[in-house]
Parts: sequence; structure tokens; C-alpha cells
Amino acid sequence: MATKVLGSRDSCDRNTPAHVIKQGLQTFLDEHNLAAESVAALSSIALKADEAGIHAISQRQQTPFVTFEASQLADVEGIENPSEFVKKITGVSSVAEAAALKKSGSNRLLVPKWKYKQDGFNMTLACARIPADEAMAKKKWKNWLGEHCHINAHGNEVVKGYQCKPKHVDLNRPMLYHRHHVLVCEGGRCAKEGSRNLAHHLRTYLKTLGLSEGENRIKISRTHCAGTCRNRAALVIYERLASHETPINNGLWLRNIDALTEENWQQLFLALKTRTPLQQVLAEGFFAPIEDAQIEQCQ
Repeated sequence: MATKVLGSRDSCDRNTPAHVIKQGLQTFLDEHNLAAESVAALSSIALKADEAGIHAISQRQQTPFVTFEASQLADVEGIENPSEFVKKITGVSSVAEAAALKKSGSNRLLVPKWKYKQDGFNMTLACARIPADEAMAKKKWKNWLGEHCHINAHGNEVVKGYQCKPKHVDLNRPMLYHRHHVLVCEGGRCAKEGSRNLAHHLRTYLKTLGLSEGENRIKISRTHCAGTCRNRAALVIYERLASHETPINNGLWLRNIDALTEENWQQLFLALKTRTPLQQVLAEGFFAPIEDAQIEQCQ
């Protein structure tokens, strides 16, 4: 569903207090069966750019407030209620409708000019729809989660039974640092249902090496199928680089990792820690060749 944008008042009452604007907006939404969450922005003419009441509502609702010069609103298409009185005051025949249309990029109003008065202050609103397609992920969300989901500590929808890590989440804490990120291709095709996967054992092993935390931390993640079945079990390594560093093992793909012994894994992890090229510690057969995509020429 596309979002909508509200044009602010085009009546020339200065210093309208925030509580009047708030009530006017809410009444406008209620009368036209619009959701407050669908309001993408507030817009008006540049003459209103310093209105404290509008800025207060903008900050309180986290809705951007944008203004346009009169010249930008003069030739907007789709205005339904031009006013000579408004033109004498502002230089354009419409503010609310024109600002809503200008901000939305549309030439059709969802709700035309609408007037409101409270405590002696006048305000005029209009609304236009912003053309916008729904995010692809949102379209598929119901297929991923089904009907049984709840909101986790991060404010996201998750399936029943899912637990956040860590359990006591500090939303103001930055992401944990990791020097290397190892993605292990371990989809459903590669593991017996309910079995402890390789990634789990590698995380445990990293703890014994002291590489599960600190500045040399190596993070292990299991992925679903990465399309590397031709190389049997595989993984890819990503290295976090400082601005002055050159990559050593970054973007490196390994294959046949099901044949790596505990000694091999130890050599691999310690090489990552010391930024030693893995070609110096592992046999050539563990490295997956990668070719550049080539376009075949039709004869």
C-alpha cells in the first residue's frame, strides 16, 4: 500500500500552537479514514518554514516537515480549489493542495482542501498519495512467518519459539566486533534433521582457542544452500579490514571442508588470527577455484 503525504495549512494564521495542529491532523485522519502511520511527511510553503507548532509535531511524530518556495508551487498540476485570497497573501493560488501534490510527485489529490478551526486558529489540510510499491520482503513476510509470530526485543516480527541472542538485549549496544566471519554452507540437504551441525562444533572449538571474543574474534555462521554442492561442503571467509590494511584471506572459498581434521581447523583459525595466507597451511585441494563470468558469443 502506498504511503500518503499531508500538506499543512494554507490559511495564514501564524503561530498556531502544536496542540491545535495535532488535533486538526487527528480529526482530518479520522474523518477521512486514514491511518496516522501512513503519513509520510508534512509539507507547506516556505513562508511556514519557521512555524514552531509544525516543527513540534514533526519532531514528536518523527515525520519530516518540508517546505517549497512559491515558484515551486505555482505550476503544480492537480489543484482542485485555487483561491485568489491565498494568492494575494502567498503568491500562489494554493498551498495545502499544491504542497501535498508537489511532495507526493502525484497530480491527483487523495483528499482535497479541508478546513479546521480551534481556539480561534484556522488551518487547512490536503492529502495526496505517494506512489510506492510495497517492499518485496514485506510481501513475502506472511509466507515466512505464517500466522503465529510475535514481536521480539528488537521490535521485529519473529516466529514462535525464536529467542534473541543475547537474551538480555541492550538495544543501544553496538554490534559485536569480529575480525573474520566464516560462513559455512550447511543447508538442510547437508545435515540430518535435528543433528548438531558443524558450525556448532566450530564455535565450541573457537572458545578453546580463545578466538570467540576479543579483537581477533572469528564469527561462525551456518548458511542455507550457497549453491556450492559441486565442491561438496564449502565455506567462505570474510575479513574485516582496517583502512590501512590489504586483504589476506578475504573472500576466500574453501571446499571439501568435511575432510578437514581438528589439526587442519586449528591451523586455519590460527592463520586467520595471525593474518597468514591460508595457502601456506592448507593443501591446494581445499581451495575452490573461482572463475569470472564470461559471456558466450553467438556465432
